[in-house]
Amino acid sequence: MAGAHRDRARLGVGLGLRGRHSRTLRREHRTALAQLSDRRKPVGSDIRRGNLWLAFGRGTTVGRLDLASGELTQFPLGHTAPGFLENIGGNLWTTTGDGYALRIDPATGGTIATFRIPGTPAQPAAAPDGTIWVAEKERNTVTRIDPKTNTILDISGAGHGALAIAVAAGDMWVTSYAGRDVWRFKGRP
Repeated sequence: MAGAHRDRARLGVGLGLRGRHSRTLRREHRTALAQLSDRRKPVGSDIRRGNLWLAFGRGTTVGRLDLASGELTQFPLGHTAPGFLENIGGNLWTTTGDGYALRIDPATGGTIATFRIPGTPAQPAAAPDGTIWVAEKERNTVTRIDPKTNTILDISGAGHGALAIAVAAGDMWVTSYAGRDVWRFKGRP
């Protein structure tokens, strides 16, 4: 874990809800949350083997929070503003504000592969054919990555502000951040 940074997260209580129902929800649905002592802002998360993985959107790290001990270990990425974080095929995938998709080994926190995604990459997702799709909202594209060879296969148009990706009925669906559309990409044989 070279380069990893550890600290103990303070465990707090609450859901951070506001409004008319917040008092009731807080009382009835208390959840322990990590409260970080500095300015790190967790923006993406994923659960894997008893750990909560966090992407810190105002930093250059991802963190692994041990849910049993409360210990937080951070791993430097070499890129800024990690955001979306997904567990795909046993690896963690995140996108960064400086235009990259990263494949991370959750055992070591090390980066396995880095892919340049020009613009503002958003959510990574796994397709039924095993490829990884990355939405990109500034240039309105989807990039397909082959995780077996760690290469970019192609880039396709995906509507104004391509943001989130879902798999349904064997097809890939891409929602729009800036527009009012949903794009359907037929499954590949």
